[in-house]
Amino acid sequence: MQYSLDFGLELPQTNQQPQTGHWRVVRIEVDPLHAFDMLEDLDAAGVYQAEVSADFADDLAAACALGAFHTAVVVNWPEGFLFRVFDKETDQPLKPNSEADWARLGMSCINFECMGTKD
Repeated sequence: MQYSLDFGLELPQTNQQPQTGHWRVVRIEVDPLHAFDMLEDLDAAGVYQAEVSADFADDLAAACALGAFHTAVVVNWPEGFLFRVFDKETDQPLKPNSEADWARLGMSCINFECMGTKD
């Protein structure tokens, strides 16, 4: 199943609006934790990427990318998956801000797409 969204360049009114106009790519890896009954959720497993504001701190960049993921991909049983977020350029893991409004941040991504399954 292929997912691709173009959220456009208009950003929601938050304190985290891009100031530089530059973007960074964040990779999301979604892995099932174990076999489970929600077979329709298996399509969610894979590698995704989102373009987020380069002005976002790492925790907000991760929250933004996960917000875009959950906006584009319906997962009925998120507890059945491991969601890991990385800066694509440095390959460093990013820990999402748990208090941020992920859905609102996710709408500020300029691009979100599925890159395929993990090898």
